[in-house]
Amino acid sequence: MNKKSTTSTFKLNQIAIAVGLLSIPNAVLAQQAQDEETEVIAVTGVRSSLEAALLTKREAISVVDAISASDIDALPALDLGEALQAIPGIQLQTDDGQRNSEITLRGLSGGFVKTTAEGMSFANPSRSEAEEGGSNPFGSFEASVFDGVTVVKSPTADMQEGGIAGTIDKKLQRALGKKSGKYSVSLGGRYEELTDDWNKEFKIQGSHHFIQDKFAIAFKVAGSEQNFRKDTANYTQYSTLVESQYQKDTNGEFILDANGKRKETSANYNIIDSDLAAYKTKHGLDPNAVVKAVTRAGQVSEVSSGDRISATVNLEFKPTDNLKLGTNLLYTKRTLDESNFEDVQFSVPNNPNAKNALIEPIGAPIQLANNEAGNPVYAVSHVKLTNANWAPANRLMSYTEEAKGIFLYADYATDDWVFNTAASYSKSLNEFQNQGLDIRHTNKGSGKYTLKEGSTTIDSINWAPSGIDVEINTGNGDLSKAYTKASGFDSVDYDATYTYMNSEGKEVTAGWSEVPLTSFSSTLNPLATGGKQVQFFVNGRVDRPERTEKSFQFDAKRFIDLGFDSAKFTSVKFGVRHSNEELNNTDLRVGAGGINVNALTSENLFKEQLFSDVQNPYFNGEFSGYYNGEGGWKSIDSNNLKALLQTNMRELEGAVEADPTGFYIKGSSTTPNDFLTRNFAADQQINAAYIMAEFEGSLANIDYRGNTGIRHVQTKNDITGVSNINGEWITNVTENDYSHSLPSANISFDITDDVIVRAAYAEALVRPNLRSQLPTGTISSNASKVKVTLPKSGLEPYTSSNYDLSIEWYNREGSAISFGVFSKEIAGLFRDQVACPVGFENIFGGEIGAVELSKNTAGELTCMELSPYVDENGVEGVRREVEVKYTINSEDTTDVLGYELSIQQKLDFLPYPWSGFGGVFNYTYVDTETLVDGKKQPMEKVSPRSYNLIGYWENEKLSMRLAYNWQDTKLISSGGSVGFLGSESREQSAGGRLDFSGSYKLMKNLKVNLLAYNLNDRQEYEFTGGNEDALYRMRYSGRTYQVNVNYAF
Repeated sequence: MNKKSTTSTFKLNQIAIAVGLLSIPNAVLAQQAQDEETEVIAVTGVRSSLEAALLTKREAISVVDAISASDIDALPALDLGEALQAIPGIQLQTDDGQRNSEITLRGLSGGFVKTTAEGMSFANPSRSEAEEGGSNPFGSFEASVFDGVTVVKSPTADMQEGGIAGTIDKKLQRALGKKSGKYSVSLGGRYEELTDDWNKEFKIQGSHHFIQDKFAIAFKVAGSEQNFRKDTANYTQYSTLVESQYQKDTNGEFILDANGKRKETSANYNIIDSDLAAYKTKHGLDPNAVVKAVTRAGQVSEVSSGDRISATVNLEFKPTDNLKLGTNLLYTKRTLDESNFEDVQFSVPNNPNAKNALIEPIGAPIQLANNEAGNPVYAVSHVKLTNANWAPANRLMSYTEEAKGIFLYADYATDDWVFNTAASYSKSLNEFQNQGLDIRHTNKGSGKYTLKEGSTTIDSINWAPSGIDVEINTGNGDLSKAYTKASGFDSVDYDATYTYMNSEGKEVTAGWSEVPLTSFSSTLNPLATGGKQVQFFVNGRVDRPERTEKSFQFDAKRFIDLGFDSAKFTSVKFGVRHSNEELNNTDLRVGAGGINVNALTSENLFKEQLFSDVQNPYFNGEFSGYYNGEGGWKSIDSNNLKALLQTNMRELEGAVEADPTGFYIKGSSTTPNDFLTRNFAADQQINAAYIMAEFEGSLANIDYRGNTGIRHVQTKNDITGVSNINGEWITNVTENDYSHSLPSANISFDITDDVIVRAAYAEALVRPNLRSQLPTGTISSNASKVKVTLPKSGLEPYTSSNYDLSIEWYNREGSAISFGVFSKEIAGLFRDQVACPVGFENIFGGEIGAVELSKNTAGELTCMELSPYVDENGVEGVRREVEVKYTINSEDTTDVLGYELSIQQKLDFLPYPWSGFGGVFNYTYVDTETLVDGKKQPMEKVSPRSYNLIGYWENEKLSMRLAYNWQDTKLISSGGSVGFLGSESREQSAGGRLDFSGSYKLMKNLKVNLLAYNLNDRQEYEFTGGNEDALYRMRYSGRTYQVNVNYAF
């Protein structure tokens, strides 16, 4: 096999962009005041980094965890999100292919987490459409540009609201707190095993005092190429075996045809009744057992290609001993603009739509959870499919995530007062492009295709079966036993045409059909294919949320001495904050309208090699039974074919380009863009004020300290969208405002010099994600039903009551053992409801007639129109069913209960070499229970148990660290919604990843670093039905190695 390495040119001009932020004259983000301390690190390495983080935890009044400035750069982490999983309670999500590194915290998704930079919010480059909050894609950031991370788990009144799970504060630099004339440069590379390629990386940082201790600058810039691959094997459909049915007479006897065979009913099926009965008998199954067979085998290589650059800059000026002025600049951009999603699938329909697409179960049954009726359910993971569908595809993917912010702050302090003011201006962009090109060979069970010219029939042909047969064996997750074999997929001539004489006596050649703006596909004329259905699809999306955020805040703190030694207030702090977030949401549906169908030829459609042919093999050679290029994995030559399809595109009336794809926007008869209602603008203004008192004292010779306060916040949303009123699209604005008062209290008791007990209470909120607050409803109707979905712009936040209790024992300097319990009671969950709009029919623009609640033909109470439906031709039909769906803040709740155990120890009291050892162990247990109508609903993408284990050894020159992060089995999806990954409920099996980081000091200022990821070569498994043998998906990213040289001067 020939291999080649491809390395893209790193866009070094982006360094100039990042550094150029120094000259941008904009408003800035605020920072809280802090004492100036010149940064002195006597000992570098893992131990000192962990001790610095432990000191942050110990000195805090509230419940916090931290990663120090030096450790965030040394952790075995490919991005900021991976670094965060070293903190108790944080779990990394790994089921996507773009290394977005989204997280969960304390049993709640990333949308429940508030992310700030030095205490200030900024425009989040998120594309999340989740209803609660907007999860931060931490994979957008190079971790090393931050001065550490603090995770606040129990908030205080002076902190921004919005984090029910907690707040992740990315620490920015303080130039006057750093030594002058300190610089470092790091150059290196990262080897990705699957792509068989090296990615260049660099880091530059420095600090300089223009006027010693008066005026200084500090900066960090880091960049890396982002070329990597993820392989997945998908078995994302398990279909219920539906046996053939036969006609019976009034005596219950089978009716026979002229040949003496039983006559079939009109119902479709996927297995002969006698075959299913024989299978159940063979394996001793209950006759009422439900048997589901794997009916889809897909393979994907997702190749991401691009680069990432991040930068932070701080300028500080101290004109007097009391006044300090500062500016922080934050910039990041990750571009994966040359990415491909190389995909192929063999399948039969989940619900039988024919009588010739048959399933033959071969493997032994796998018992799943019983169904609601109490019948046993089994899965079969080894089957043969007759007349399957085949769909090779290649999707051109592009991801761009960018965020930039300017933060100004001023701190003024006297003996009794501290004043802080800050302003910020930030912008973000997240643009996703999907241009999917695929060829679908679809089995047809019955009927015929008729070619017409006007009302004249030219010719017709019976639909033919696909002729594609497939054998699928998942191996129950054992790659050495898994395989897929296919035949009959190469029987189509894509250049075939059908020639006929039209009504004018002219010869017409019919091949691939022309495509209107309302369609995704072109069809190869069935008269040319022998009746087989072959279609070429262009199906995509351009999704682009852009955000701008501006804020201003003022804080004042007055030191007091009010009370007695046993209980006194030491300060009062109060402040106000105003912020304004603007969201411009663009969403375009991409279709095949107007493409040059003459480009669809056998020569142009497929490329010769897969990515896994020119890079390292699929699953790095561990999955030898996969179907390769000869076995059915054909790859569409997307880049070349796209250019040909867009050459001489047809000029269609009303055509608008889905910029920047070059294809047209797909619409329908009623809308120019299928996603038109997702295009809107939102303006959110937040005003907050707080007051907080700090106190201390002694109780029974136990010293304590803490704070208590209340934060009042008002929110006003104006959301502008479009609505179709009587066939005309008009602009509409919806308004919504709400306010909340959020009390909080934190207290810590110094039981001894080494033991601290902490307790905390806080009320918190998470606002609805602006991306999900669609201001426009939708109406769809036919001759039998009208479905209405009302806008979601009136939703209000989730609210919660949070409780924390923890104990920490600092048994030695730099060592500690801590245990904490936390509880959250979350209310106001979003819930869909259905209503019958009796008396309000007129608000739907004439789309609904007068309605009432009455019984339908099945005897069920249903919302029905009073009069029968009359179509445009005046033909009277039936009374239509009406369904109006809307979303509310319900009385449903989510309760979270969990505990965290953390042990950090160093063994420096032992003789050398044992004194170099140390380690950290963090364990988290979370029980998340959501009640809907009194029934427990599962929480997705949260493992109930997780831990990370770090072991290290170091001396003056050598440092080595192993880190293992483990998560228990977790629910990935509760199922129900149909998508690329099917509709089944699925879980991810328990497992973890072993990483390594090490460094060696070659000389005083020169150090070499080596990092390795996924040393245990983990393959991630998803399964369905509660049985790990019922394999649903396998994911594999391979191992990654990183080496760099750092020179400090």
